Amino acid sequence: MLPSRLLLNRPQLRLGLSCFILAFCSLNYEFLLAQMMSILGGHTVLFYCLTTGVYIFALGMGALIPVGDVTRAGAESLLFRVEMGLCLLGGGSPLWLSLIGQLMSLIWQGTPPPVVISMIPHGVLVIAIGVLSGMELPVIMRLGELADAKSAVTKLLVIDYLASFIGALSFPLVLFPAMGMVRVAALLAMMNLYAVLISVPLKQNTHRFVAVSVSACLALLIFMQSDAISRWLSHYL
Repeated sequence: MLPSRLLLNRPQLRLGLSCFILAFCSLNYEFLLAQMMSILGGHTVLFYCLTTGVYIFALGMGALIPVGDVTRAGAESLLFRVEMGLCLLGGGSPLWLSLIGQLMSLIWQGTPPPVVISMIPHGVLVIAIGVLSGMELPVIMRLGELADAKSAVTKLLVIDYLASFIGALSFPLVLFPAMGMVRVAALLAMMNLYAVLISVPLKQNTHRFVAVSVSACLALLIFMQSDAISRWLSHYL
């Protein structure tokens, strides 16, 4: 049997599952962006390291968000906005990076732009996704405190580390080889939306319900059409 301090009650169980999903997605977003940037930059080790370093820095910046006095409604609203932002930026990251690359190619009239210039928008995207991902754990921890007791904080930290470990194994061994970048990005976006469903109350005919429904449909469409999108992406790359 597990020690009692590791057990979760029902509200904490929902938050624990949400924390696991968000940490899993966060690390896989990092790998996805690093893989994409290394392909575009042509220097695998350099851009993998740069992406990892910048992403971790952005996580720390996002974790600085003050949530100690935030109410439950405020924390749920903030978590909703963060997850919708990650769904848009992270789930569509292969498309955004490719479109930005094509736009810069048009600006430079078909010649490749300098590597430093071409990496600027990619770095901005990494920072944006990293900051949003860094905001997740403090908000989840605040919801855990409001749901039961401060003991939930330690449990959520354990779940966060465990999910990061599983995410580190799943991307190179399962997700990327089996699905490719586009399908993985869409899957992560849908997982973010699922975390919203179990953490934030959604009422029908509200802007939250509409936003989640539309985002889920778009993510599912990208997931189903990932082969065609991947062929276009491979042609561009």
